[in-house]
Amino acid sequence: EGDFLALTSDTDMTYISSDIIAAIQASDLYTYNGSMPPYDDHGFSAQSNNWYYLTSAEGDSYAQMNVSSFDKSNDMAPYAYVASIDFYVETVDGFPLTSTHTWTLDFGSSAISCFDFDSGSVVSCDTSTWDVKADIVSAGQNSSYNIYLNGGASGEGSAAIIGPTTSNAYASANPAKTPGLGFAYASDIAGSAFADSAWYAYDVLNEGTHFLWPTYKTYIINTDPSSDTDDTKFKLQILDYYNASNASGYPLIRFSEIYYDGE
Repeated sequence: EGDFLALTSDTDMTYISSDIIAAIQASDLYTYNGSMPPYDDHGFSAQSNNWYYLTSAEGDSYAQMNVSSFDKSNDMAPYAYVASIDFYVETVDGFPLTSTHTWTLDFGSSAISCFDFDSGSVVSCDTSTWDVKADIVSAGQNSSYNIYLNGGASGEGSAAIIGPTTSNAYASANPAKTPGLGFAYASDIAGSAFADSAWYAYDVLNEGTHFLWPTYKTYIINTDPSSDTDDTKFKLQILDYYNASNASGYPLIRFSEIYYDGE
């Protein structure tokens, strides 16, 4: 109680933003060559031994994904790169894999590209049919990019993924044909201050009750980071996660303007 009311300023505090933790790590798609033979250009090449298993945004088809090439698109530094990402597609009833589609990503310019592996085509990111999205933040030799799925925190679809695995480990990406595979699928998730600094402690009394106990940490939320006035800043504290019958999923939260001290 005292800590919550006593906190009336964000002086000497650093804000962090929520972000998306992607199920596909961009660094898993390529490897750095360094300067050792046969490479001497400090360039990059495809992680062609890494395989992924995807379900589509519609949830009615599956694909295996592999980066087949990650090559320079020009002969002189600074280099730009073009990646070829292959999708081996199967329908729910289709076995073995029925078709192959290739998504070409050009890292020579900043752009956002969305791909639908069922049709094998680049589609508008404003549609619901895209399965995988590449957000090329910065272009060129030191390009920076993120790969997102149309599911979880990144989209309204059902896209999810397994991987990377080394080598083509499964004959089918369909859980109905590969028992147990469905439990391994994951989507993009949202990261936040609540994840980095947990509001709860798990099973504190070690009684096997699996209860979540609040830590009573106080969080400061700035609703307008462009403003430095106190009227956009609020303090928040989670007091409970259970109702009077100890049913979970009933969080009790208190919040107020940051300058409020109970008076």
